[in-house]
Amino acid sequence: IFSIGIAAVRRSFWLLVTVALGVEATAAFFAQRVLVQVACYVPGRSTNVAGMYACVEQVPLVGRRPWLPALPIGVVVVVSVGLGCYECVRQLLRLHRLQRSLRSLGEPPAGLVDRVAHLGLRAVQVVATDEVLCFCIGLLRPRIVVSTGLVELLDQAELDAVLAHEASHQRRRDPLRLMVANVAMRGLFFVPALPDLARAARVTTEVEADAAAVDRYGNSSLIRALKTVLGAVSRTPVGVSPMVASDLMSDRVQALGGNYPRVVIGRRRFVASIAALAVLLTLGFAVPSATKTPPLVPVHRIVVPPRS
Repeated sequence: IFSIGIAAVRRSFWLLVTVALGVEATAAFFAQRVLVQVACYVPGRSTNVAGMYACVEQVPLVGRRPWLPALPIGVVVVVSVGLGCYECVRQLLRLHRLQRSLRSLGEPPAGLVDRVAHLGLRAVQVVATDEVLCFCIGLLRPRIVVSTGLVELLDQAELDAVLAHEASHQRRRDPLRLMVANVAMRGLFFVPALPDLARAARVTTEVEADAAAVDRYGNSSLIRALKTVLGAVSRTPVGVSPMVASDLMSDRVQALGGNYPRVVIGRRRFVASIAALAVLLTLGFAVPSATKTPPLVPVHRIVVPPRS
């Protein structure tokens, strides 16, 4: 098991996603040479249909099997794109259902709205429900959603710290990043170390949002708010950037105390990820070496004598 500090892997998840996409694209680029043969061309002469067929017949594929390394590459690319599209559609549908359920809630009391409005935050929605909710929702134009149950639960200092935390998510469009990360994890199924690094990215995002709240309202207010909300939250909506997530709570409390958590990556998953990328890249480079350029066939222009 590898144990790495949060600060050391701040960008590791996105770096691994970029590397995996680059390897997959490179392998796919080389694999497509099996499908697109090199056209015959004789400088200074035009070709006819008969000559072109004769040229293609000279492609030396006998005894060489370029489709063998190209076949697994094609399977990986098709499955990867399919899973990524499926996850993207699933995330968008969940977001649509959540937005529709929020619109069905009633109007909150004006007094509770005033407790939120005095901060001057942009795009804040207060929903009338006793359920304790606080999260950032939306992709290109995210907004903060706060329930009346949360406003009544916290005192003003704790509420200000909670909203400052969500404002940090809103400025950086963290819900969009979360969606892209989920799509990348599903699509890049052949990289088993991604979930560990994705969790590290989530922890880093929450710790940075906590730091923004602490800078404005202090450490004690945010810790009190975290503990109060954690005891009252029954569930967290899927596909949003929540203020409180139970699986990250202990790491965030440690970070607020100055003891930054560490990310644990399984050794087998790490080795399997490196091996998968190496195999995919090797197969990609094996395709052009198995496909030889056909020799040029002399093709002469067919000259038809003019009628007398």
